[in-house]
Amino acid sequence: MGQGRAMLSGRARSWPRNHGWLDIDDLLVRVFDAMGPESFYKSVELEKRPGTYADVYKGMVCDETEWYVKFFVDECGQATVQVWTLCENGSIH
Repeated sequence: MGQGRAMLSGRARSWPRNHGWLDIDDLLVRVFDAMGPESFYKSVELEKRPGTYADVYKGMVCDETEWYVKFFVDECGQATVQVWTLCENGSIH
């Protein structure tokens, strides 16, 4: 994350921005730093990208907010973390 190898979907960028977080890249690094094995929730196949599975993590606390994150590693070319959801746990996204 800190090496700039992350791509955020429009939804993953818009939710934090619409809720007051302006530096989304910094927020993303801090949320990922807060993740641990206990935060893993499940793996799901992406509807819009059949055959691709994303990991879902929830319960990490950053900026007094509990986060929900869905991401996968895209290994085409240089490995990149693709973040499809970055929002407050329990919110409609």
